[in-house]
Amino acid sequence: MIRRVAREIVYSTPAWRWVRNPGRTLRHNLASGAPRQPKSDVDLLRSEGLLIRPADQVFDANGLQQFEKVVASAEARMHDLDVRAVLGKPGSSGTKKDYRVHLASQALDVESPLIQLAINPGLLSRVNGYLGMWSYLREVQIWLDMPTPGEAKETQLWHRDDDDHANVKAFIYLNAVNEEGGPFCFVPRTHVFGTLKHAVPRTAPGRMTDDQMAAHVPAAGWTRCIGSAGSLILADTTGFHKGLKPMAQHRVLVSLHYTSGTPRHPRNFELRGAPGAALQDVQKYALLA
Repeated sequence: MIRRVAREIVYSTPAWRWVRNPGRTLRHNLASGAPRQPKSDVDLLRSEGLLIRPADQVFDANGLQQFEKVVASAEARMHDLDVRAVLGKPGSSGTKKDYRVHLASQALDVESPLIQLAINPGLLSRVNGYLGMWSYLREVQIWLDMPTPGEAKETQLWHRDDDDHANVKAFIYLNAVNEEGGPFCFVPRTHVFGTLKHAVPRTAPGRMTDDQMAAHVPAAGWTRCIGSAGSLILADTTGFHKGLKPMAQHRVLVSLHYTSGTPRHPRNFELRGAPGAALQDVQKYALLA
């Protein structure tokens, strides 16, 4: 009992911001020269845990240029022999997530289009407005999810993430995603700030089928994020979510993960090079631990 209460205090929102991340929180509150977040977007993300926008409503001209470069690099990577081999035998990789191929390198230069896209001011302003602090870029990757034999498994089942007290994942579709292409799915308001955060008891399985989830939140309350290429999804994945199992089409997307400066898990990529002097301080904080 004492341990549980202590944990709740340590991971409460005020302690998370002001005790564990005071510098990032203070800088966010004092920032005056950085672009201010669109309040309506932040409010919607705070209440629902989910925000969907076209990329051209979030990124500036430079961000859209970086996005086009990311699309081109992903398309080129899909023609590489190792990727084509996996696509030729879906589900044969022997990994837990045998439906997924990573298209980006685990070592990225600070000037690479993928990193520059991740620290675009329009995106950071929304993420930081939601978190209430200058965020940390914990994960960067491009996912290619493919149809595979068998039932849904792993992240194709309903689950929630424990990377931090609150976090934001940005998913940007690089191709059009319909019902058959495995859209991102989310149960609104089940995130840490949501009104349904206790709808699923702690005793529930860590991964749940649709039937199991429907016992707690009816299917009418779920959101399937179908969208065209360039659709941008922001979600606090402390809420229940999954990637619907692709049935007839591939799904290619950029995955960016933002946390506080004290996430529970380490960064999943190696950042090469130092942030340039031209970057804003808020961008440098996203790159530096």
